[in-house]
Amino acid sequence: MSESVYSSPPFKFVIDGKPFYIHKELASCHSKPLDRMMNGYLAEAQQGSAVLNEIHFETFNRFIQWAYVGYYSPADFHIAGRSTDDGVGEKGNVRPAATGLRTSDLSVPLDHEPFPTPSDHDEDDSGWTWPSKSSKKGKRGTPWKRDSNIDFDPVPTIPQQSSRDKLKKSFISRKTTIRTESIAITPLRSNKNDQEDYTEVFLSHACLYVFAEMYDIQPLKALALDNLHGTLAIFTLYKARTGDIIELLRYIYGAMQSVPGVDELRSLMKEYVAYEMDMLMQDANLSKLMVEDGGALLEDYMEMVAKRI
Repeated sequence: MSESVYSSPPFKFVIDGKPFYIHKELASCHSKPLDRMMNGYLAEAQQGSAVLNEIHFETFNRFIQWAYVGYYSPADFHIAGRSTDDGVGEKGNVRPAATGLRTSDLSVPLDHEPFPTPSDHDEDDSGWTWPSKSSKKGKRGTPWKRDSNIDFDPVPTIPQQSSRDKLKKSFISRKTTIRTESIAITPLRSNKNDQEDYTEVFLSHACLYVFAEMYDIQPLKALALDNLHGTLAIFTLYKARTGDIIELLRYIYGAMQSVPGVDELRSLMKEYVAYEMDMLMQDANLSKLMVEDGGALLEDYMEMVAKRI
């Protein structure tokens, strides 16, 4: 980025009543809509300031951070039942260390244990006598014996991977575009127990994605999507935390009504809900949200159900 960007005059944005200043050329090179606002014939260009009523303070602050350093800090989780100013959460002083996991490091737990392979000894606790490595070729008699008092299927069947496993594996292996290209981005953190509320963590990524769509900032949009995907991929969905996902769905499907172009965000959530629907449907608020939404969420949900059949 050229030095002229940082020598350009600052432009003032007012978000939630709070002023933000950013070098005019820096904002212009990232966003054509912001460029027109600051350098065109609109009143904001003449005044040298603009009020963005539809943007939240935290979201714009993350945009400013990203514009200058190339990444942003998402919201922190908080402990359910505690306020965010008691030492835990976005305004607190306690933030557990990141795990260092990236989506490429993840493995997919199956719904069953892998079938054990026979050991090298002659007999195991199943009643079978396995051929020993020391058995000589040509020895008369069968190398396979079993205890006739044990009733079992002599041909063990290896369980097949469930549709949920396949959908989860597909979601986790979803290709990312930005996080894998940068070493400066802080590793994502997985939740540790059902008391860690991740609602604001998820929303910080989703809100930034919608902001980037509104102002045509494609690299930021891709990064926010990657971060949301990575966080969901390592998130353990406890029964007590289904509300975190439902609030994320509420925001995304609400944004679809006023901001076109959030299809990738919608697609991401469809893939996630497809393999976590068993847990999510235990929360009555999901059914209520489908009714409130007016059709799009219900339509997508029926498509997800078809993938599980």
